Parts: sequence; C-alpha cells; structure tokens
Amino acid sequence: MRGSLHGSCFVVVVTAFGCSLLEDPSQFVGDGGAVDAQGDVGPSDGPTETTPPPSGTIVWARSAGTAFLYGVASGSAGVAVSGVLSGPGDLGGGIILPSGAEDAVLAQYTSSSGAYMFSSRFGGGSPSGSGQVYAYLDALDISSVPIVSGQSTCNSVLNPACSTIDIGLGQLPNSGTSNADGFVGRYPVNNAKPTWVDRLSGPGMDTLTWVADGPTATFFVSGWYDQSTNFIDSTKTVALVNAGDRDIFLASINPETGTSNFITTFSDTAFEQPVTVAWNGSELLMSGFVAGVDVTAFGVPKRTTQGFDWFVAKLSGSGTPIWWVVLGGAGNDKYPSMVLDAAGDIYLAGTVDGSADFGTYKVGGAGGTDVAVVKLSGADGGVIWAKSFGSTGDDTAGTIALYNDSQLLVSALVSGPITTNGKWNGDLDGAFVSYDTNGNMRWSKVLGTSGSDFGGNVAAASDGFYAIMNYGADIGPTIEGVPVQGAPQPTGVLMKIQP
Repeated sequence: MRGSLHGSCFVVVVTAFGCSLLEDPSQFVGDGGAVDAQGDVGPSDGPTETTPPPSGTIVWARSAGTAFLYGVASGSAGVAVSGVLSGPGDLGGGIILPSGAEDAVLAQYTSSSGAYMFSSRFGGGSPSGSGQVYAYLDALDISSVPIVSGQSTCNSVLNPACSTIDIGLGQLPNSGTSNADGFVGRYPVNNAKPTWVDRLSGPGMDTLTWVADGPTATFFVSGWYDQSTNFIDSTKTVALVNAGDRDIFLASINPETGTSNFITTFSDTAFEQPVTVAWNGSELLMSGFVAGVDVTAFGVPKRTTQGFDWFVAKLSGSGTPIWWVVLGGAGNDKYPSMVLDAAGDIYLAGTVDGSADFGTYKVGGAGGTDVAVVKLSGADGGVIWAKSFGSTGDDTAGTIALYNDSQLLVSALVSGPITTNGKWNGDLDGAFVSYDTNGNMRWSKVLGTSGSDFGGNVAAASDGFYAIMNYGADIGPTIEGVPVQGAPQPTGVLMKIQP
C-alpha cells in the first residue's frame, strides 16, 4: 500500500520493498505435492469436490518472515508479493540477507495452497549497508512476470553516507542529497534481475506509484515529482518541468522492452498526487488527491479544494483529459484507491477527515479520519452510492479489489472497533471489509495483536481474494484457526480469503 497504505503505504518505519513473479513457469511443475524450505506441502494430485467455506473465511495463510509486505498480484503462475527487508528474513526459501539499509524482497507462492515457490531480493548502496529501495506491485505482464514500480533513496548525509544505489542496473549515482528517484521495471521473482528498468530521476522527490494493464502490449505507470526532473527509458531521456508543488507523471510503456509509447504530465502551481490508474478497454481512469485554488491540472473546469480532496479523472488512451471530478469535505481527504467493473463504473476506497458529502451521501463522522467506499458512474463521475466505516479514532484506507464483478474487498488500518461491540486487539489493527456492488456490507474482520498491525494491499483473482497483513507482535501459530505456513513469528503474512 502506498501513501496511506500502498497507492497508498502506511507511514511506518520501514523502507524498501518490491516484488516479482516466476519468469519461467516450467521451473515449477504443477501445484501438487510441492514442498518448501519449512516442509510445507502443496495440494495433493487429483481433483476433489468440497463445499466452499463461508465468505470471508481465510483459506490459507503464509508467513513472509520478518519482511514487511506491501504489494500483491495473482497470475497463472501463482501469487506474488513484494516487501521490505532490513535484516535477515525467510520468505520460505531460507534466510535472505539485505545488502543495503533496506532491500526490496520478492516472493511467489502457489495460489491453491500458499506453498513456497521462489524468493529473491534487490537493492543495496555503496558502501555496503547504505541505500533504501521501496517497490510496489500491482500488475503482472502477459507472462505473469511482475512490473514493479517504486523509488530508491541514497542519502549522502546519513552514516554510512550513500554514494550510489543498485536497483538492478548496477550502482547508480545519487541524484539528490536525501530525496528519492522513481523506477519501474520487469523483475522476475526467481532472481530479481530485471529485464529492463526505467527511471524518474532528478534533484527532488520522484516516485512511480502504480502500474496498470493497458491495451495490447502496453501498460500505464503513474507517479509524481516535486522539482524538474528526467524520465529515462531504454532509448531516450525526457525532461519534465515542475510547475509547483507536486505534479503528476503518466506514461504508456512496452512491458517487454521498457520503451515509452507516450509520456505526459498534469501540473499547475497546486498540489496533485496520483494514487491509482486503471484501463477500461478504451479510456484510462486515474484517482488521486489535490489541494489548491483554481486547480487546472486536468483542464477546465477549475477546481478549488478545502484542504486535500479526492479526484478522479477520465483520460483518452493517449492521456488527454476527458473529464475530472473532485470529492471531499472540509478536512484533508486523501489516498483514494480505485478499481473498475466490466461496465466501466468506478469503485473507490479512501480516507476522509471528519465528515464529507459525496453527492447526496454523507460519509465519515465516526471520529477522526474514517474510510469511505464510493461508486461512481464511469460515464461522467457522478456518485451512485457512498458508504463509510471507522472507529472513534483515526482510521486509514488501504486498497480496494473487485471479485467477479460482484464483491468488493477494502483494506484499512483502524484504531478501534468498526462495528458495534466489534473486535479490537489494541493499538492499531488491520481491517478487511467486503461490500457487494450495491454498497451493502457483506462481512468484516479485524486482525491484529497488542502491537501496531497493518492491513495491507488486497487483490482479486478468479479463485478469490488475496490480502496482506503486517503484525507488530507475535500472532502465534494460527490466524482465525488457520495455520500460518512458514517462518514463525512473522511480520508479513499473505492470506487467501474466500469470496
């Protein structure tokens, strides 16, 4: 999760993460009987007919050891995760040692049982022990290899002072004293050696935050920058001018070569930050948040916000704005994650500060910041329905996933019970809440320990939901009675959840 969680990232004391998937599916034969380093056994051969468990049931849980997990995506070769490792950690294949202060780690497991397949790392600065790499996982290419985006930091004023950083291209010079450079690349999970890497690199803060499938043989990547910078792909360098505060970057890229098909920016003197992008088959949708007076980043009409507000913009396949809407109240409303249904309608989950009116629907108001879930018309951005949940404290939205065009799953960080007499384990917990596409809550669950726990990214595939939890204290050997496979006392856990 980024920003708040991923496309949103919870603000926690962690740094690098990334992820990738199996380069060659033939390296792992089938799902049956696979045994990982902890002796975890995959599913037995031969089909069996069983009654599906109730909706919301955890089907399996997989430890990622001490890695703090962020991204998750499922494909034909298995389910992949990304995370950050700042010390020795075992994601299933034995101990991995980071080279830098924090390295990105990648792992892949079977979708059916969570059995271990591969894990690897990338990152590391010069001198050894310096440098941080943050990486995000949202999409896989046609071969089920992840397209990883993120940022690298090489801080020359820390001890040890970082002079160069490795994101898979060998050691690259630091472009700013303590600011980050963005990157996007194709990283096979079995070795984390990228086929290619593109960079957003300049003196300011540069980050690439979300990847989405596009038309045939293309994907889209979004990000932001706060000073004039350069985008560097495999064939060219493009200079980007900053108009003031944070500006939005968008590119269409060939997943096999890393060559950009087009690059565009959305900028003015106000604040603009993208969270997610999604392709509906003919146009591109972008969600994010803005702040300012007479904001014109997406053209007319001008928008003026109260604090920070959500935005959704519809763009042509070449990035030309078609329309954009702003949603929010008097507080700082941020980090709207987005998913589309087959009809092109839009579902958002984000954080609202206090109460807000979204169309004719009032959301928030439970106390502090809350989580709003909203459906918009894909035709014009009109509000179809809006719901919210939260505790009496501050709660933060994660991401949103859509299963079979009928069921939504939203992740969040919560600081108290979100239902009457609901569960809360103390401090911060992770929450997962499911709605149908009419806005009716189907089920919710709150997971955690006495420590600070985080509900991470969620994803949907044809066989169910996948969700990430990160624990601040020992969860024990089971989660809701389901054994946790792999290394004991995990930080990061990947779960498969029954729709």
